[in-house]
Amino acid sequence: MTAARGQQLLDALKTLYLPAGYPNTVTDDYLAYQLYTVPAHITGWLSISLTTSSLLKAVGINAGPVGATAAAAAIKWIIKDGIGAAGRLLVGGRLGLEFDDDPRRWRMTAEALTTAGAAQ
Repeated sequence: MTAARGQQLLDALKTLYLPAGYPNTVTDDYLAYQLYTVPAHITGWLSISLTTSSLLKAVGINAGPVGATAAAAAIKWIIKDGIGAAGRLLVGGRLGLEFDDDPRRWRMTAEALTTAGAAQ
């Protein structure tokens, strides 16, 4: 990767994940806090995934056809959570300013979508 391409990628990530007007619109510790919390969230998610796997093994769901079915379900669950986390990052990065403009409307929209999804 060329230096110019690397800089373009870095600029795109900054635009996507840092607030508009950064660094003038946030406190001095904002970037340090974000650099700490993102890995903490990722390792937390991995820890939950490993815990789920260990719990399934502890109750004996790791052998035979039942184990294979349970393992497939666990893998789908972990992938779903991973895709959901990546989606939240992308949506939050792309639409963060719009969400900030009218958080109540977006909260109600999210509740309506959640309710509709649960009504299946």
